[in-house]
Amino acid sequence: MNAQEIAVSIEVKPTGEAMVWAFDFLSLSGQGINERDALRDLQRNLEWGSDWLRAHGETPPAIDAPFNIVERQEATGYPEIGDTEGCFEWDLQPVDAVIVEQIERYLIWSRHDVMALARAWLEESEGDPMISWELTHLARAELYYASRLRGSPGDLMRPEWSEDRWGDIEWSRRFFLEQHIPYVLSMPDSARVYAVEGERWTARKTLRRALWHDLYHLRRLQIRLKAG
Repeated sequence: MNAQEIAVSIEVKPTGEAMVWAFDFLSLSGQGINERDALRDLQRNLEWGSDWLRAHGETPPAIDAPFNIVERQEATGYPEIGDTEGCFEWDLQPVDAVIVEQIERYLIWSRHDVMALARAWLEESEGDPMISWELTHLARAELYYASRLRGSPGDLMRPEWSEDRWGDIEWSRRFFLEQHIPYVLSMPDSARVYAVEGERWTARKTLRRALWHDLYHLRRLQIRLKAG
């Protein structure tokens, strides 16, 4: 692959709906009714991701390079709404301290931004119940990702969720950072594939799905707040 190209992995349903991934750029994705639509969505999300990194003082990778589709899979799930199950070559690589440090940093930033936006939206909307749903969804999804590795702290955890949405979402991120990530780093075979409920998972996949999910909902919150 040319160094000036952006590596993209793609999931496509037989009916055409597609989801595309840029794993080297915040694990951002694009989705649409076809490949072209999904790639356009990815480009918009890369532009958003560049602005987000700059806002946190980090220089983003170049995004004006052409896309290079390096891997293609048949999609299972619903790529048009971002709900897919692909396990890619990127996911199958061992975890290393460099990728973990980067993702950990982004997870800290993203959760801070989600919480700040959620509070701003609650003030603006005078208690929109959708915010409670977003917070609950993010907290539970995070533990879901951590539980995909059999024998891991997330797999063994039986959480008792409270009515305190803010407390739950703060707890889930602490658990992911303080329990799941150290476990991943300690795994003797971090490239091992786990089949859980018909879906293939690896340590890397749990990390990139957690980051992707936070950023996906962060952007949703930004759009909602901007629209009023």
